[in-house]
Amino acid sequence: MLYSHFAVIVVQLANLQIINGEYYDEKSQTKLLAERDIIAPRGKIVDRNGIPIAVNRMGYAVKIAKTSMTENEKSEMILKLISIFEKNGDSYEKNLSYYLTFNPIAFGPRNQSQDALQRWKKDMVVKPDDMKLLETPEDVFRYLRKKFSVDEKYTDEEAYKIMTIKYDMLIKGYTATNPLLVAKDVKVETVAQIEERSHEFPGVLIDIIPQRKYLDAGSVLMCWDI
Repeated sequence: MLYSHFAVIVVQLANLQIINGEYYDEKSQTKLLAERDIIAPRGKIVDRNGIPIAVNRMGYAVKIAKTSMTENEKSEMILKLISIFEKNGDSYEKNLSYYLTFNPIAFGPRNQSQDALQRWKKDMVVKPDDMKLLETPEDVFRYLRKKFSVDEKYTDEEAYKIMTIKYDMLIKGYTATNPLLVAKDVKVETVAQIEERSHEFPGVLIDIIPQRKYLDAGSVLMCWDI
């Protein structure tokens, strides 16, 4: 009797972990992705006559949630995503450019002082001894490319684009339930293309986020008079 119970448990474990492991993994990730915060819209701002000065409009934001992807898969997905942004004229988060720019490769505006530059380098290195590898902007570029596991098959320009997103993943952190904001107020065309190719973008989410719109007082008064 004990043996038969043990055999049933083994069969059930095999079913969960081996046969249907991928299915249950995807299902759990879907559940986690569904459990995320929704930003409430801010109230309207009006002047003393009750005329709106600032109102809300809904905008689309692109986020990335953590999934079980390899670094190479992640790099490929990021580059495809950026390609869609650029094709449709959408901007995306480029916090790396504050510290390291491309074309030319140089230290960014937040690294103008030596103290700021040294602090940033210390935050980037894996081991203290690695500081000696980061003398020039080109050194930092090569170090970060290796740190973020960007394959040599990508050009330097492509590698930098991938690194901009991976940099935010590192410094801001992200999880399955707390995705990373990659781009906000993107065009409808961008949303449609991402959703049409959703199988190429595991973990990529489209959120609707309220955007503040400030109205021109003169045009509001003109419309009010009409």
